[in-house]
Amino acid sequence: MYHHYSPQKRRDAPYTPRFQPQYQYPVALPHPPGSGQSYWPGRYPPTVQTPRRATKAVRFLVPKSSKAYLATRSTTQRSSTIPLPPPSRHIPISSPTVAPLLALNQSGPPKLHFDVQYASTAARLRHDSRPLTPSHRDLRAFLGSGSSTLRIKCDLHPWSFDISTEATVGEFIDMLSRCLWRRVRPEEWSSLDSRNRAKLQAAFSARVARAGRNGAQVHRDGLLRLDWLQGYSTFLGLYLTADPRTLKVVFGPLV
Repeated sequence: MYHHYSPQKRRDAPYTPRFQPQYQYPVALPHPPGSGQSYWPGRYPPTVQTPRRATKAVRFLVPKSSKAYLATRSTTQRSSTIPLPPPSRHIPISSPTVAPLLALNQSGPPKLHFDVQYASTAARLRHDSRPLTPSHRDLRAFLGSGSSTLRIKCDLHPWSFDISTEATVGEFIDMLSRCLWRRVRPEEWSSLDSRNRAKLQAAFSARVARAGRNGAQVHRDGLLRLDWLQGYSTFLGLYLTADPRTLKVVFGPLV
């Protein structure tokens, strides 16, 4: 017996020859979202509870090793399962020791008499009228530093310079003198207000007056960084700051 297609039959059923079974539409079964697409980060995958009849709720049993579970635990409980971070490899830098000839003396006058308005070769011991001898200039300026360079700053002016920890006393006072005997640049002058400009101009005029017969040459040289000190040009010493790589120089009034 042969079956023929008739337009009077069901129009929604697909055409199926006699040698094929009747077409069945697929039935979507409930499954956990994202299952089969990624691995569960814990030790065991989540357990899917079989949904009961007449309900569509699917409950997941989260393993104890998941982030959601660990976030609810106390700090003491987490420390037993989460390893502590490795200890820091930061090695503290030892602070340098300033040579007694350059160190700031809080209870008395400095051992070194050095006025930065004059050449560094004029530096001398306090109770000696002669310049420093080579044996004094060749002394180590810094001892026991864990860094290769040190930064020298001052509260009276904005400039700083770096110096090697292997430098001698003579090299330090030479570098300090070169740092201050530089002309003030136009952008540095323009950054000052009228009050500080007047102070700087007064310090420059006083230095020209002290020069005597060489005042004309000093005036032609113009404003220098040492004028920023406003007369506090006597070197009093160095002291160590909170940063073991930084030292500050202290200046005092003319003596």
